[in-house]
Amino acid sequence: MTPADLSRTVLHAVRRAVDEDVLRAPVPARVRVERTRPGGSGDYACAVALQLAGEAGLPALEVARILRERVAAEPGIGRVEVTGPGFLSFTLDAPADRDRAVLDAVRERGLAYGHGDALRGEALQLHHAREVRAAVTADAVRRLLTAQGARVRVGCEEAGVVEEEEWGRLGAGPDGYGPDADGPDADGPDADGPGADVPDVYGAGAYGPDADGPGADGAGAPERIVIRPVPAGATGAELLARLGRDAARWGLLRPAAHDRAPLGPDLLVQGEANPLFRVRYAYARTRALTRNAAALGFAAAPEGAPPAGPSAGRDPDPRVDPTPYARPTAAGLEPAAHGSPVPATPYAEPGPYAEPAPYAVPATPDAEPGPYAELAALCSEPGPDAEPAPYAGLPVPYSELVPYAEPPARPLLDLLADHPGVLLAAARHRAPDRVARQLEAVAHAFFDFHDACPPLPLGDEKPSAAHRSRLALAEAAGTVLAGGLSLLGISAPAHL
Repeated sequence: MTPADLSRTVLHAVRRAVDEDVLRAPVPARVRVERTRPGGSGDYACAVALQLAGEAGLPALEVARILRERVAAEPGIGRVEVTGPGFLSFTLDAPADRDRAVLDAVRERGLAYGHGDALRGEALQLHHAREVRAAVTADAVRRLLTAQGARVRVGCEEAGVVEEEEWGRLGAGPDGYGPDADGPDADGPDADGPGADVPDVYGAGAYGPDADGPGADGAGAPERIVIRPVPAGATGAELLARLGRDAARWGLLRPAAHDRAPLGPDLLVQGEANPLFRVRYAYARTRALTRNAAALGFAAAPEGAPPAGPSAGRDPDPRVDPTPYARPTAAGLEPAAHGSPVPATPYAEPGPYAEPAPYAVPATPDAEPGPYAELAALCSEPGPDAEPAPYAGLPVPYSELVPYAEPPARPLLDLLADHPGVLLAAARHRAPDRVARQLEAVAHAFFDFHDACPPLPLGDEKPSAAHRSRLALAEAAGTVLAGGLSLLGISAPAHL
């Protein structure tokens, strides 16, 4: 059970209690659950009983007990406790099954892991000033909102051709201009000019000048939201010249909107002190692990693996891997990208990481090697005598490939489980900086896990079930990193 599943379970319990007339209170639109804080009990906690107590006319402790009775028997819930003034504390059952479900979800959804329809039906009009940080922030907020099912348009004050070109090179661009711009057909300067060429990125159910939706018939105007971060203090052209697209976008989006954006040369440092480099290097490292595992003849999810679940085929001895080795990958061929069943492409013709439209971003030149010398030693390319591996077809569940018995894996698994909630919160609060901080945390946890539990065999060691499970977790981390960077409009290079 993921945090999103737990939230829905509690919400259903509230609805049942109201339907049974045990609680007389309005059902909330959503229920927030969060990880238990230090000193607390259980895996997650929820304050919904405190939220409902006033309108229900009951003490919060009584409301909590009513909800506990309806949640405790749900599948995946091990124990429910009432703590403090009326908090519900949840201990989830079968952590191994829970971890398998998270990795299966990442593999199934790929870069779209964490996307959802929580905001479906909402129509929003973002409006920003004639300033580069506001334009880039509005673009990132639109990506986050459409990933959660919302329909979004971006308007801007009057901007000249120069600003429009600069913003376009940074991956941002409004749909219309003027104080009340609502799209390319809005009245105002350049209404048929630069803004008319900006592609739609509204997502499923998008509305535009010729689409059905709010505003199509003159009714149901979208909610207007002003995007007003602290100005960058530089033009788009200056940032592109000094930093390039990816570093400029990270520098503009990583700080909270009310903080100044540090846009110095530190964003270009190829070292551990630079969070952007660390995030992208972590992703590149996960791709290198997949390549090198293929060269050694094994993979995280071999063809024919049993389905996930409590009764899935378990190895009688976790140190023995009965799965036949995959055929090694030839030099010049790369396994399919994480979360994608697309066949490999030759090294000689590298391309950008495959992202679902409309978030595709151009690839950037490979940067100079970073300071992780001890990791770089593991990144050697496969030898010329290796044979190509056949395409394994559609992805299969990770099954037993969950390193739940290894404590260093726990922080990374928890972050992957929390990722959908982070993306939804970032969309609701119009805060792309939350996604950037999440990616930093995932990268940090990945390196800690990688150093403590090497996903590749060392020396004369043979690939084992432990290595396959570690590789599965590393690939899931890479998928989350690439998907998060995509939502920020930043490329995820496979080689760095």
